[in-house]
Amino acid sequence: MLYDTVVVGGSAAGIAAALYSARQGLKTLVLTKDIGGQMLLTNEIQNYPGIINITGFDLATKFREQAELYGVDFAYEEVISVDEEKECPGLCFNVRTAEKEYNTTTVILAFGKTPKD
Repeated sequence: MLYDTVVVGGSAAGIAAALYSARQGLKTLVLTKDIGGQMLLTNEIQNYPGIINITGFDLATKFREQAELYGVDFAYEEVISVDEEKECPGLCFNVRTAEKEYNTTTVILAFGKTPKD
């Protein structure tokens, strides 16, 4: 399937990017290992605008639910590579995971960071 936008990363930044993409009518996919990123490690969030107190898991769930309302697709897969298609360099991309390959015209990298142990 050809996507208009593939977002690599399912944290707040990645889901926000996917949400704005989908609201513009673009077929959008988020590729991520999990929803929420480091937010999932947080028991209590008190500094998010509009939210007085929430767990990281619950906030991540709300992010996903809102994105899904606008038609964002999610695949829980780790991205292995992103390559330009030779037939249309700079205009078409192939995003590979261990399970599948996805074609897109736009890639947004929003994969954040991994905390040190």
